[in-house]
Amino acid sequence: MVWVRLRPAWPFLATLALVAAETVQYFAGLDGALWLHLPLGVLTIVGLVVLFIAVWRQPVSREEANGA
Repeated sequence: MVWVRLRPAWPFLATLALVAAETVQYFAGLDGALWLHLPLGVLTIVGLVVLFIAVWRQPVSREEANGA
């Protein structure tokens, strides 16, 4: 929704990277590769928190604030 509303592409690309990391993390867990599964899981959670904070802090444009 941020991409549609404000037109920056980075949140969409960051979300795609997180989805890819989560997929790799899932399959690493299935294979029992804990050396990859655990650190990648922690990095995924950190990435989600950082992405949430970065998107949440973006200002709303004046046009949308006046129309609300």
